[in-house]
Amino acid sequence: MVLPSSRIVLAFALYTASLVGPAAQARIGESVNALVGRFGEPRHVSSEPASLGTVYQFVSDNWLVEAVVIGGRCEKITYRQPGNWSEGHYERLLAGNAADSPWEEIPSSAEPRVLRTWIRRDGATCAWMRMTGLVITTAAYREAEAKTIARSAPAKAKPSSGS
Repeated sequence: MVLPSSRIVLAFALYTASLVGPAAQARIGESVNALVGRFGEPRHVSSEPASLGTVYQFVSDNWLVEAVVIGGRCEKITYRQPGNWSEGHYERLLAGNAADSPWEEIPSSAEPRVLRTWIRRDGATCAWMRMTGLVITTAAYREAEAKTIARSAPAKAKPSSGS
């Protein structure tokens, strides 16, 4: 016999799963083959600015997922979906990208309907902004980004020796 409260829990779990959908199952750290295996061929493939990595764009179940792959691993992933996000959206995406290291929300004075941020012990960060969606980056992505910026910075002029 199924208790009414069990039905409610099951219904809520199914509803929450439907909010996130299969496209949102892509995870940070995965290979291109794993990403493609989750939801098929990418809609678009391009280079990240300054050749930081390759961007794979997927669309499924009203979700747009962009994965930046560097050295064969997804080091940055962005989830976008139109409309309002529920707490279930955040919980499911963060849990799917926890990699055995729980996320800790960083307290902020910003309005939660506009900006939320999290961090993992391994240095991965996550930021959700209403206009850009949920963006997760690894420490490896930020290191590659910093190196790219340093390479593109103009060299400092050496002081001339006065004569």
